[in-house]
Amino acid sequence: GEGEGEGALGIPRFSEYLEVAVSSDREVSFDLQDTFEEAFVEKLMQQVVESGIDLRKVWWVPDVGKELVLARYPRVRQATKLRETPLHKMAERRIQVFNDDWSQPVETWRDLKAANISLSLFWVNSAVMLDYAWCLGVDSVTTDACYKQQVHSHNQLFEVCRGLREHFFLVGCCVFLVSLLLTILLCHGTASEDTSPVSLNAKSH
Repeated sequence: GEGEGEGALGIPRFSEYLEVAVSSDREVSFDLQDTFEEAFVEKLMQQVVESGIDLRKVWWVPDVGKELVLARYPRVRQATKLRETPLHKMAERRIQVFNDDWSQPVETWRDLKAANISLSLFWVNSAVMLDYAWCLGVDSVTTDACYKQQVHSHNQLFEVCRGLREHFFLVGCCVFLVSLLLTILLCHGTASEDTSPVSLNAKSH
């Protein structure tokens, strides 16, 4: 805050937050309480537009103001945390991002991924959780432990996961080809036996 000594921590202004997001090319997620009125939402979005941020990097999570943001700022990505909403309803509401915590089963994330919905996982505050998220294929994570995650070698783990998938795929292909070759050889051998010449011994009179 203003007037504080050098090095003191203060609460940044919203404009400063947007400046950091623009300069670092970060995505911004608005997860506001539903008690805000649409007038506040409009004022908020005006500041966002004035900041010059790419609106495709802005996520709008809450239900409040969703229709307003969708109508006036269509480039803003609509996000949700409500998994109870069926996939076809998500499409109708033009949901592009699903943002939730670890309470969802793996099948949920896979279904959403198959529906071409971006996945974002929050409360990823440990290396183990980041590893799991990376292998699961989520598109982004939210963490309170940036200082830990910056030095974590999740890229190496991703390569391991991808390597395992490729390994099992190659093994499956090899098994299939060997089975196919054996089937062809067996069929060929059976056909050869069926077409072998038959000798007839005639009795001499």
